[in-house]
Amino acid sequence: MPDVEGLLRQMNARGKRIDRATLERIVATCEKRRFILSDDGILIRANQGHSVQVNLGL
Repeated sequence: MPDVEGLLRQMNARGKRIDRATLERIVATCEKRRFILSDDGILIRANQGHSVQVNLGL
């Protein structure tokens, strides 16, 4: 799980301006519930797996 602060830093460094409040609003209001924050709000992850088959080449 990536940490939220690191995600925000990386997005802002690449010109995608977003703050914690906006990210939390996106997570909370996404109808498909695509993302989830850890209970302490430090980490974020995808809430669902791939919807298409993925060949990992293992």
